[in-house]
Amino acid sequence: MDTYQSTFNGADVFIYFALFLIIVSVTTKSKPEDIMQKATAISVTETLKTLKCYEGRTPETKDGEMGDAFAMLASYRDGEIYIGHYTGYSEWERHTSGDEIVSVLEGETTLVLLTADGEEGHLLTQGGLIIVPQNIWHRFESPKGVKVFTVTPQPTEHQVSRPDRPKD
Repeated sequence: MDTYQSTFNGADVFIYFALFLIIVSVTTKSKPEDIMQKATAISVTETLKTLKCYEGRTPETKDGEMGDAFAMLASYRDGEIYIGHYTGYSEWERHTSGDEIVSVLEGETTLVLLTADGEEGHLLTQGGLIIVPQNIWHRFESPKGVKVFTVTPQPTEHQVSRPDRPKD
């Protein structure tokens, strides 16, 4: 299992990540006036304070059951930017229209990717970041708890049982 750790604290990661998103957004828009109309400052720190940790998430847990454990911060390109706070294990998911960016704000999670070789676990701790490639099935294992930040393209497919491995 690979371990990804950083000497940055959570705030540093967000500053650099926010700058990355702004640069990407600016370089992909055709008109400057479109950029300015959509610019909105969002306090991740303040939004995190409103989340309530959902204890004991399972692959069978429905989104509606998790209440205030997740918040959508903004729409972004073909998806949304989310934060979440929970303990437990997610269902399998994949994103057919793009890569997903995942960063851990606090705690830890093992992000399990399903590759042609089988399950591949990546331990992410505070300040860790990984990009999940488009169409790769993945799930989160967070028994000790995690606060996570994601840039998630839509649509998202969900599956409780392990999907078939991708073919080479």
